[in-house]
Amino acid sequence: MDVLKKSFRAACIVLLLLVPMKSSRAQEAKKIELSVFAAASLTECFNAMAEQFSAQNPEVTFSFNFAGSQQLAQQIAQDAPVDVFVSANVKQMLEAAKSGRVDSADARVFVHNRLVVIFPKENVEGIRSLRDLGKSHLKIILADKAVPVGQYSLDFLDKCVKNAAYGSSFRDEVLKNVVSYEENVRAVLAKVQLGECDAGIVYS
Repeated sequence: MDVLKKSFRAACIVLLLLVPMKSSRAQEAKKIELSVFAAASLTECFNAMAEQFSAQNPEVTFSFNFAGSQQLAQQIAQDAPVDVFVSANVKQMLEAAKSGRVDSADARVFVHNRLVVIFPKENVEGIRSLRDLGKSHLKIILADKAVPVGQYSLDFLDKCVKNAAYGSSFRDEVLKNVVSYEENVRAVLAKVQLGECDAGIVYS
């Protein structure tokens, strides 16, 4: 899998919100297990961070639930037990807040990301620029618009229409090539790695 060198500038916001833990947890022989609901794009870095943190704080362990931010917000609204919610956008954090289980006023932006176009290493379609995504007969995979990265991808295409370098028809040309809308960013990544499409849009 290769990443298109000219990544397009679409900053992605990830929020961190601590949900108050039950007081009984702090009294259980100093053993603390934190339940973390985090956007699927954070799987590798959060597992690495947890390993480092637990090495320095052996009394703390982590239970992770990685999925699309919209799925996690729904689970929180359905009373799933959670201590930390990390969303890939503001919208799903606000959705979780509607449940009354989290306070959006406590949310903090702690990292930004950007979108990139990726394609299989073979790159049989010869993709060299963003404009190539509009070539006919290309197979593109995006995340569903309910997923933050999916909506960010559509926002990017909307901005391209206003740019003379891409033209007013670019968005429609790209969307005609979309063969699948996935439930999270890692599903897009996996299908590109497996060569099931010519290109996909994910986070860097």
